[in-house]
Amino acid sequence: MGDISSMYSLMAIFTMAVGGFFFVCGAANKGPIFNMDYPDNIKDEVRKVIRIAAIVDGLILIAVGLLDYLKRDELQWLNVTLWALGTLVLIGTIVYIKVKFGKQLK
Repeated sequence: MGDISSMYSLMAIFTMAVGGFFFVCGAANKGPIFNMDYPDNIKDEVRKVIRIAAIVDGLILIAVGLLDYLKRDELQWLNVTLWALGTLVLIGTIVYIKVKFGKQLK
């Protein structure tokens, strides 16, 4: 059985992999994050918002995973800040889509 350090490294690698997936999906404008049933008149603008959020969150997750993998304890403040920023980007994207297109989504 592995020790806790190897599990921590595995989680850091997994975080970077998820970040890479988000970044590639956003950069290529393809992938399962774009599978949606939005009306045709708003689909392009919603895809654009999701694309930007995917690229930003992907880069943030890669940075967080890298900081975890390198075990940079003196940069723990940055790690927490990046997690908070990534969460705000995700929540902001959802709120933006709901507020801007709420009437068209019903």
